[in-house]
Amino acid sequence: MFLKKENNSKILEKKIDWLIDILERSNLKELITILGSKKQIILNNILAGISRGVGIGIRYNYNNSVNSYFIK
Repeated sequence: MFLKKENNSKILEKKIDWLIDILERSNLKELITILGSKKQIILNNILAGISRGVGIGIRYNYNNSVNSYFIK
């Protein structure tokens, strides 16, 4: 009876260690801290929106300049 409890605890300990390794590799702790802060979420979304807008503006200007070059 005691052997089963020790064996079960060893198996459980191995599974917990395995789970900890997976969580460390996936950087889940960093994601949780980022998602936990509403200010950080808002800041990330604002920066992503600005970056997207700048990228669209650059692409639009580039496409227009290339098109106007070939039209002339």
